Amino acid sequence: MKRLLIDGRNYNETFQVVSFSFYHSLSVCFLSMYFVSEKC
Repeated sequence: MKRLLIDGRNYNETFQVVSFSFYHSLSVCFLSMYFVSEKC
């Protein structure tokens, strides 16, 4: 039971890091698209 809780916490932290990096790359992509459209 303790091991399951620890695994769940690690999984939650990994999921947070993955979602954060995903949203970060997504926002960078939108920003670059915005700047490119502004230049054109």
